[in-house]
Amino acid sequence: MGIRRHAIPRPTTSTYHVKSDNMDAWSISPKDLKPIGVAAADQQKQQQLQLQQQPLGPKKLTSDDLKKGPDTGSGGGGGSKSDVFHTLAPVYHLSKICGLLPVKFKANKAGKYEGRLDVAEVAYGIVLVAALAGAQCYGLYRDLRNGWENSTRLSSETAITVTCSDVFAVISAAFVAILGSGYRWHHLQDALNKIVDVDDKLLDVPTSERLRKVSIIVIVSSLVYIVVISSLDFVSWRASSAGKNNAHFGDKGPINYAPLYFMYIVVTVFEVQYALVLFNVGERFLKLNKSVANLTRSNMALEQLFRRYTHQPHHQQQQEQSMAFFSNEIGHIGRFRRVNNKISDFGPGAGTETASKTAELIGRLIGLHGILCDSVKNVNKAYGGAVVVGTISCLIHLIITPYFLYNEIFSDSISSWYVLTMQVFWTFFHVCRLLFLVQPCHMVSVEARKTGALVSQALASNWQPEAKKQLEIFSLQLLQRPVEFTACGLFFLDRGLVTSIAGAVTTYLVILVQFQNADETKGTKNLLQNATELLKNASSFKNITFKVR
Repeated sequence: MGIRRHAIPRPTTSTYHVKSDNMDAWSISPKDLKPIGVAAADQQKQQQLQLQQQPLGPKKLTSDDLKKGPDTGSGGGGGSKSDVFHTLAPVYHLSKICGLLPVKFKANKAGKYEGRLDVAEVAYGIVLVAALAGAQCYGLYRDLRNGWENSTRLSSETAITVTCSDVFAVISAAFVAILGSGYRWHHLQDALNKIVDVDDKLLDVPTSERLRKVSIIVIVSSLVYIVVISSLDFVSWRASSAGKNNAHFGDKGPINYAPLYFMYIVVTVFEVQYALVLFNVGERFLKLNKSVANLTRSNMALEQLFRRYTHQPHHQQQQEQSMAFFSNEIGHIGRFRRVNNKISDFGPGAGTETASKTAELIGRLIGLHGILCDSVKNVNKAYGGAVVVGTISCLIHLIITPYFLYNEIFSDSISSWYVLTMQVFWTFFHVCRLLFLVQPCHMVSVEARKTGALVSQALASNWQPEAKKQLEIFSLQLLQRPVEFTACGLFFLDRGLVTSIAGAVTTYLVILVQFQNADETKGTKNLLQNATELLKNASSFKNITFKVR
């Protein structure tokens, strides 16, 4: 009894447009098919309506426009759908308050938003940092002009050098962050434009909603922490100063160090800004990796589907019908990609691309990877100098803060445990500052290395010659353009920097403690020398007395 074979019906010659939403695993229902002519007509009508509703002339950027994401000139004539500006909106306003982003967004005649430096805001930033630095230098002078014995924070001669280093490290970080904002914006704008361009070409790959929540959590927690510990630190030093006999001096007290707390807020906002920009770059590498992974899965499913239709013992005519049906389905998807002109999610349904179309899509992914590498380069240029100063500032504070902690442990003051607790909180704060500079770079680098692993995995599959060649080019680009973050080329920003700083902190802290012990034993040494001289004089006087007798 023979097996009854059903020939696969030859599809009609109608041209269909496949919708990209909710495509189940390799099944296309009639509801998901739409004639291309109707789809193109609908799309043209929508574009005409958008052009009619678009206001003429430039307009100012509002908070709602910033949440939607201003079009910075990338990705075509229409408004961009990128959410990078929506993610950076909170830190945008904080940066303007702190003088870190002297930019105003305005819309040109084409409806695209352009960020330009504003002279008034540049002057505001310069005046702000000059006022804070001048006030802090004057406060330090008021605290030290009557000697370290009558100072608020100082307990030895070595502490003078330590405190001055602490103050000038914060001043330097704030100066570089604010004064370099004008230069930084040009490179930062290029980096953001490239992120928008990637979003426009990976439109169907959704950005993680977690990024917006992480941004808000990082901003709020950082500001709340620095405000709380600054307030507690002020109170603790005030209590510690009350125990000293310097009440007759009217210019003493923690008020002399109040500008230091405001500069800490400026530095914190700058480092949060840097971290959030890198979080957005890392999110685009994640989207790129999803596209590469989905493309590989699509090719594997394509190969399985091809074997299902061609490797069965059909008659020659039935095999031709199978290939005709399969080729027609390829054409449907290919025309859909051509109409949309986007690199979509490459999810189920995208694996039936023709060989040339698949090679073209891989080529676009190569271009997007190059754009992301350029954005990393722009970020390095924008923040390089400020990151160098910020890292040195973290190193100095991670040495100084444990040094003050050591002094308070052996202090006889009643209120020393207040200051002791605050030094622990400040140590944790400076560790977090260092992680703000290092951890985002590490996350982006890890995500970029995943791209190489995914491309290697894709090369292990069977591809058409054109697609295989594009994957090899992609692999070569990954080798020649590694994603690395540096601070002006002086050192790499990765987790290895944390271990290096930990070793340096340990070394210099031991040196400071030795100097501290030398200061404390200096008086004892002089006393012993005086006692020795007295004994020598007494012995000489005794010998003279015996000789006289």
